[in-house]
Amino acid sequence: MSTVYYSARTEEWTVRGEERRAGISGQLVLTKQDLPHLRAVDLKAALVAHAKNYRSDESEADVSELHEDHFDADLGGGQVGFELRQGALLVSVLYFGAWPSDGEEENPLHSVSRLVAPSLDHVGASLHSVEIEDGWSGPEVLAVRLRLRIPWRGRTLDYLFAVGEDVLQLCDAFGAAEITRDSVADLVRGGCAGLLVGQAEGHWLDAKSEEYDLTSTRGKISLAQAVARFANAEEGGLIVVGAKAKKIPDGEVIREVRGIVPRHSDTRARYLRVLDHHLYPPALGIRIDLIPAEGKRALIAIDIPPQPEEQKPFLVHGAITAEGETEGAFISIVQRRGEGSIPITAPMIHSTLAAGRALLRGQTTHKGDRPRVEESD
Repeated sequence: MSTVYYSARTEEWTVRGEERRAGISGQLVLTKQDLPHLRAVDLKAALVAHAKNYRSDESEADVSELHEDHFDADLGGGQVGFELRQGALLVSVLYFGAWPSDGEEENPLHSVSRLVAPSLDHVGASLHSVEIEDGWSGPEVLAVRLRLRIPWRGRTLDYLFAVGEDVLQLCDAFGAAEITRDSVADLVRGGCAGLLVGQAEGHWLDAKSEEYDLTSTRGKISLAQAVARFANAEEGGLIVVGAKAKKIPDGEVIREVRGIVPRHSDTRARYLRVLDHHLYPPALGIRIDLIPAEGKRALIAIDIPPQPEEQKPFLVHGAITAEGETEGAFISIVQRRGEGSIPITAPMIHSTLAAGRALLRGQTTHKGDRPRVEESD
């Protein structure tokens, strides 16, 4: 028996064996409680029958935000729904953002497309189209309609709807702007780290699948070096412990965000103690959060804001040699480049020291000099 059906003879929808009153435009309106029980193949057949009855190749099914106990078809649906277009079953997402300052419509469309592409690719989906919705846009609001092509065979509608909600959440989190350390950190702390799947690691983002072992000297040095890399970088950085990255030809992308089972209940305090002992000078504004994940798992977010240039380079008390040996008495200096790390070289260290000595020598030379007074016309 079909889980959702349209009768051309009676012009009525049937959902889960019961007649369902249509929306104002005659469209099918579903509830979120319907979705786990409805097969995608049945919805497509119903939409095809509806479109054919009106000599069209388009039809749609809204999904109401109301619970089924308070359902009213006349109120229509929310921002995620389903559409039939040119014979394809699509997930429709309506995103509300802000007009770009330059007024160019192509810029936000390009930014949104680039933003959602990695997450869609991760689930084998793709972006069918993205366009401005003039009927929903206004002087202060830019409405963008995204249509997603998601593999639906053998699926129920709740799976397709969840992918659409993830895309909407991703758009709401980042908008049409560039992804930044601050926006990603807020996303992770807000419990939405799963939206990072498909995003690339880079000069300010690092994923680590396992927790640092702070019972060992090697683990402590590894943590301090990871933080120092970003402290020595221009934009700071964000380390997400409990996220797994995978190598691709152009670098690494985040493929899974499951979390880890924390070794200790006082994780944040332990991490900060290690950094206090192994990182010099102390990095300003470091934030460490333990974010609950599935079951007993959690994510550890280490947020390192940009550091003052005069504080650099940040040194690590301890080093891990090229042979993998740990030297607790050594000093190491590292910095982030792309998705990898490089050491700060001897000439770079020497130039920094020489500049500092020259500055001190200049201050000493002019200590007793009278201040110069510039003559004005």
